[in-house]
Amino acid sequence: MDALDPDGEEVEIKTTRLDLRRSVSFPTSRYVSQTVIDRFRSAGSWVFGVFSRYEELVALYRVEADRMEPIIDRLDTRMRERQAEGRPMENNPKIPLRDVRPRAQRLYLDGRHREYEDPRRGWVIERRLDA
Repeated sequence: MDALDPDGEEVEIKTTRLDLRRSVSFPTSRYVSQTVIDRFRSAGSWVFGVFSRYEELVALYRVEADRMEPIIDRLDTRMRERQAEGRPMENNPKIPLRDVRPRAQRLYLDGRHREYEDPRRGWVIERRLDA
């Protein structure tokens, strides 16, 4: 658990920075184990923050727990497959913005940035040319 909301519900918080990569992705956990999967499932909601390279908040999203289930299920399946194959735990898999954004309520977008869906890249956040 990363935080509690005002009603005492657990909130999972994931953050990332904009950089030169073509896509935005959020790190999950150092290693994905059953403990991590259980923690993810116990969260009442998730908050995703995107920061600039200069550590300024650019975008903030909230996703309710039930909307995160397909993403958690994929992490859980990959973890079980790795275990069955005798492979080590996955180190810090990423959750792409393309998976988060369709499920999310946007809480904030900095006026100097824009967000759009690109058919090839998925959801993109970039600095506005006029900013």
